Amino acid sequence: MPKTLFELLEALPDADVIATTADALIHAPVVESADEVQPYGVFVARKGRTVDGHQFIAEGVERGAAAIIGEQPIDGLSVPYAQVRSQGRRSDCWRRHSTTSHRASWSSSA
Repeated sequence: MPKTLFELLEALPDADVIATTADALIHAPVVESADEVQPYGVFVARKGRTVDGHQFIAEGVERGAAAIIGEQPIDGLSVPYAQVRSQGRRSDCWRRHSTTSHRASWSSSA
């Protein structure tokens, strides 16, 4: 069963959601790698130890992401964007709130 971006964000404490531009219907997995984005999925852009996922937001959109979740303020995207506080410790939260047909791969390593 599909979820909305806002439903996914409900898994986070209110204080961790900084801003959202719009809602989106999610029909595919939540992933951290732009290479794995499927149409109508969610791309999570976060800054890791060696790579900053924010550099790959355009690729995630090109691959059909229905929404993007990131840590930095971003303007001008053609899809909904949610800015959240640091995401490194969120893996358990996303796994609990993902549907059984969706794979949430929100890494717990920062």
